[in-house]
Amino acid sequence: PLEVALLNAGLTSSAPGEHNLVDPVFPRALRWLNATTVDDVRSLEREEVSQVDGPSSADRRKLWLFCVAQREALETAVTEATKTAVAEVRELEAVKRAASRPVDPR
Repeated sequence: PLEVALLNAGLTSSAPGEHNLVDPVFPRALRWLNATTVDDVRSLEREEVSQVDGPSSADRRKLWLFCVAQREALETAVTEATKTAVAEVRELEAVKRAASRPVDPR
């Protein structure tokens, strides 16, 4: 969930209620951008983030870097899943080849 990603990035705290956030500017900016999920955040463009009204330039940069980090995390996960799938397919193919070899009747 988006709240967990914000927390892990250090942009919010785990204290309940928006008034306890480290900096409520990030959740507010994301709401302003209609980004309610991590997938929404990944789809944001730099120009969209730069037009958010309220946060300082430094905060808009942090928000953009957060968006980029979420994209990179997805790309890394996809790459790792692909590597795992390829390794599993190769292993299955090796098992099939071994099973299809003729058995010496001796």
